[in-house]
Amino acid sequence: MKAAFMCATTSGLMARRIGIIGLCILSVHPALAQSVRFAAIGDLPYNTADERNVDDVLQDIANSQSEFIIHLGDIKSGSEYCGNDLLDRRLRQLESSAKPLIYTVGDNEWTDCHRRPAGGFDPLERLQWLRKRAFHKPVSLGHTPLAVQQQAILTDAANTPSENLRWQRGDVLFVTFNIPGSNNNYWAQQEADHPRNAEFATRRAHNEAWLSDSISKARAGNVKAVVLAFQGNPFERDSAEQKSHLRDGFAEWRSQLASQLKSLGKPTLLLHGDTHAHRIDQSLRDDKGQIVANVLRLETFGFPFTRNWVEVAVDTSKTLPREVFDIRAKRLLPDDDNKP
Repeated sequence: MKAAFMCATTSGLMARRIGIIGLCILSVHPALAQSVRFAAIGDLPYNTADERNVDDVLQDIANSQSEFIIHLGDIKSGSEYCGNDLLDRRLRQLESSAKPLIYTVGDNEWTDCHRRPAGGFDPLERLQWLRKRAFHKPVSLGHTPLAVQQQAILTDAANTPSENLRWQRGDVLFVTFNIPGSNNNYWAQQEADHPRNAEFATRRAHNEAWLSDSISKARAGNVKAVVLAFQGNPFERDSAEQKSHLRDGFAEWRSQLASQLKSLGKPTLLLHGDTHAHRIDQSLRDDKGQIVANVLRLETFGFPFTRNWVEVAVDTSKTLPREVFDIRAKRLLPDDDNKP
């Protein structure tokens, strides 16, 4: 899908003075009593030149009031080589973050590694490599790691995803899931017995269990708001996806989200990347086609907007999701524009 800005922009002297352009404000609260403030990025870097932009974004976030960063996956383009060296270099860059950084797995670093330009790797082997490299212990990346719970540690089931994470800050519960782009790694319907679909079925069951367990935790604990983060966009499939995948690999995920989050009733933010179009809306609908009123969807920026990031301040004294989640999108000025 073609990347696009979907927010109003600022320009001129004021933009230069504050050091950002493309400021997008969903709601403004003069005295915001937020429970937590965090940053979201994703679908970057997409090439070697982007790596400098990522360094600049991480530094800008380090200078902000955000407590931690959620990276929504795709630390390389789909055509870049999926070898260990490149993946390790990109992960080390995320590890250089001054603030805790929680990484979710994107399709470009495993499901799409079968592509010839990416090296023709076995996607399942790439996923196992990522699990051992980035999720070998229950902490985030970054210089000051944040302790997290891993689904793999909480269950004895085989092949439980170590990349499914959960943590709580104040009265806000955060949960990540391995839900990647490229149709959630479901292969074409005419190849229903494809070995990748066995992975899809296993991971689907684990994701459903992780969501159910997290909803139970949100009901029982001191939780007033929930943030669910994953890479794939489950709400929109471009023509290329529709042609190559006859079965919607996100259908069950949307259905479970709608059922469980509507029942929960607490303000919830669905945070994802994948299609590179920054947007804020209420896309989740129940089985009757009705919007799930307590759920807000936020998609981050992505390539080529690799000098952009999104800040979310959560105010649990509010009730409506558009008021609870105060979302501001920021873009760094080019280096030349920062010169006196």
